[in-house]
Amino acid sequence: YVEEVRTKLAQLGWALPPHDDGLGGVRDPDSTYEIFIKNIKTPDTLLYGYPIPEAPYNDPNQPPNYPDGYTSWIAIENDTINYTPSIPIYKRLKAFVAHELHHASQFRYSSYTVDPVWFEENTSVYFEDIMYYDVNTLPLRINEAGQDPLNDPDVGINWYHPTSTYSYAGGTWPTFLHEYYADSAVRKCWEIIGGGAGENTLSGIDSALRVYSSNLSNALKYYAVWRYFTGTRADAYHFSEASTWATSTILRSHNSYPVTDDQDFDHPLSPGGTNYIVFNTPPSSLPLSFDGQDAYAWGA
Repeated sequence: YVEEVRTKLAQLGWALPPHDDGLGGVRDPDSTYEIFIKNIKTPDTLLYGYPIPEAPYNDPNQPPNYPDGYTSWIAIENDTINYTPSIPIYKRLKAFVAHELHHASQFRYSSYTVDPVWFEENTSVYFEDIMYYDVNTLPLRINEAGQDPLNDPDVGINWYHPTSTYSYAGGTWPTFLHEYYADSAVRKCWEIIGGGAGENTLSGIDSALRVYSSNLSNALKYYAVWRYFTGTRADAYHFSEASTWATSTILRSHNSYPVTDDQDFDHPLSPGGTNYIVFNTPPSSLPLSFDGQDAYAWGA
């Protein structure tokens, strides 16, 4: 599976995970990329695997230069029998390997010691489906208990907490970028993020989307629309796998008019927080007005 993933990364133009090769790594300074198959479970946590950024990577013989790029190594749990038992074990191992090895590719651009974890997890979940079409954990992550971009559309795309699954279910965001813009869009985001030093995830995504004659603000508006058409509202024009996802949550519905709707809870968080308000059986003419809180960019 590792060799399959590495080949696919190269075919799609992603940076390959660099080995330490004497460039400052604290482990064996040879020409291999190190993956440890070991017991990594703890009494409180069931871990599938994890990547560890190891040392700064800047090889003049391997351009381009990404100032915050790192070498890394990976650990994979050696006993996954009880993990997600509804998925056959070979499929789980495929997902683990694709997910973690993509993290190692991300470190070639920028280590998570600099850039936020949320987009890293978004992207690695998205890549599982790109790598193995028969292995896709995103529907499971969306449909399980916990926060996600459909059950909690008011949450911003960059929300992260180590005890929450939101950033994993947030694989919907790079999936949108792939399906709406181009299959190269997510990789382009990482290339531009890696091209600048320091934390620049949102500005890097914005710059990458300008390659496709768009920007982050416009992308978030369309992403909001796409998330409405999931589950029982799935159609042929939005997410290709939306019918396998949960139906996004509606904040409020109206059935009689005129109506004034004032926001009093579940305030959308920036960037990208969204509320869905439905107007059922409206009259033939329904003028609408919207006045959002000052100092924010709204789309309605």
